[in-house]
Amino acid sequence: MNKHPQISNLQAGSILVTTLIGIGVLPLPRAAVQAGENAAPLATLIAIAVAALFVTAWSLLGMRFPKQSLVTYGKTIMGKWLSGLFIVVITAYFIVTTSITFREFGEVTNTFVLRRTPLEIIIMMMLLLVAVTARKDIYSFSLIHSFYMPFVIFPVLFIVMLSLGNVEWLNLQPVLRTPDMKFWMGSLGIAALFRNALIYTYIIPRMENPRTAMRIGLISTSISGGLYLLLVIASVGVFGPQEIKLLLWPTLELGRATIIPGEFLERLDATFLIVWVISVFNSLLSGYYFIVLTLKEQLGLKDHRMIATLLLPFLFLLSMLPQNLLQLYRISSVMVPGGLLLLMGYPCILLVVAYIRKKGGGRVETESV
Repeated sequence: MNKHPQISNLQAGSILVTTLIGIGVLPLPRAAVQAGENAAPLATLIAIAVAALFVTAWSLLGMRFPKQSLVTYGKTIMGKWLSGLFIVVITAYFIVTTSITFREFGEVTNTFVLRRTPLEIIIMMMLLLVAVTARKDIYSFSLIHSFYMPFVIFPVLFIVMLSLGNVEWLNLQPVLRTPDMKFWMGSLGIAALFRNALIYTYIIPRMENPRTAMRIGLISTSISGGLYLLLVIASVGVFGPQEIKLLLWPTLELGRATIIPGEFLERLDATFLIVWVISVFNSLLSGYYFIVLTLKEQLGLKDHRMIATLLLPFLFLLSMLPQNLLQLYRISSVMVPGGLLLLMGYPCILLVVAYIRKKGGGRVETESV
C-alpha cells in the first residue's frame, strides 16, 4: 500500500458523488411518478434511504477488511468457490447494466444532439473514451472524478434552484400515499440508480483512513440523493404527475422550461446536456472500471489494462442487442431492481458469516488493489 499514493477523503467522496449522478438523471422524475404519483418525492426519499443502507453495508465490510477489496475478502469469508459464484453473478449483472447504460446514452445523444450520426458511432466513441481511461491506475481514476465533480454538481444545482421558482406546489399534493407493491418496486428501481457505488469497495483499501469509509459514503450518498430529490420535486412541481408520464426524459424538459432572470439566456437544456454528458462519462467509467478490476482480481492477473481493452467489443455488442428504446427500458425495469436485491443481500451475508467465523477486524489483511 505504501508504494502507491493514498486517496484522500475528499477524493473518495468525489468518486461516489460523480458516480451516482449518472444517466438516471433524465428519466428519474418519470420513474418516481410511476411509483408514487404526487408522492413521487416520497418514493425518491425511500430510494435514497435504501441506497444509504446499501452503501453502509459495503462500507462496514471495507472497514472490517481495510486492506482488502470485494473479491479478496469474499474469499476470506466464504471460500474461493462460493464467493466466486457470487462474483460471477455480480460481474455479469454489471456487464449487462453497463451495456444498457451505454445504449441509453447513445439514444439520448442521437435524439437531441447528433441526429445524423449513426447510433453505433456514438456508442463506440463513448466506449473508446471510457475503455482508454479505464486503463489508468486507481489513483488517476480518483483524480478524474475529483476534477469533474464541480462541473457536475454546481450547474445542475443552479438549474434546479432556478426551476423551483416555477413550481406549482399543488402538483405535489397529497405528499403521502398508501404504499402498495408498485410503490415499493418503483422505489427499489430508483435506488438501483446507486448501484455503481460498488466501485467504493476498491476505493476503501486505498484511502488514507479506511475507518472513515462509512461517514464519507453516507455524506456522498446524501449529496447525490439530495440532488435527485430536488430534481424530482422541481420536475413534478412544474409539470404535474400526469404530464410527467407523457415525457420520456422530463429533466431535459425542465431545462427547456427554465429561464435565467433577465432572459439573457433561455432554454438551459443545452447547458444541462453538456453537464449530463460529463456525469454520464463518470458514471460509465465507474461501472466499467468496477468490471475490469473485479475480473482482474478474480482471474489473479497483475494488470487490468488488457481486460479494459478486451471488454470493449463485448459491451458494444451487448448494447446493440435491444431493438429499440422501449425494449431497452423493459429489460432495464426487470433486471436493475432485481439485481439490487443481490447487491444488498450479499454484503449482509458476508457480514454475518464474518462475525460468526471471527474474520476481519485486522486479523487477515492482504494488499489487493
